[in-house]
Amino acid sequence: MNIIIAGNGKVGMTLARQLSVEKHDITLIDSDQQVLNACVENFDVMAVYGNCAAMDVLLEAGVKPFIVPAMGSHGGATAEGQLQILKDLDVTEEFCGCP
Repeated sequence: MNIIIAGNGKVGMTLARQLSVEKHDITLIDSDQQVLNACVENFDVMAVYGNCAAMDVLLEAGVKPFIVPAMGSHGGATAEGQLQILKDLDVTEEFCGCP
């Protein structure tokens, strides 16, 4: 399984260690190059340096973005109505770089 871990603090490091042992394909994203280097040296992982909230960094890590409208009763509680609300706010697949 391909897994991306955004942030390599205590939890991220623990996840990377365990999932690497289980032979998953792991990509770590972090803004601390030294921490990433240490993980690459100690675990079977790939690393991407950068802000894990930046779309270009996420794309470099292999993320395939998508939009999930999840607004409860907004938009008449229908997917179509929720998509219309997002469109009215200019939150579209094109704007977000989603397929």
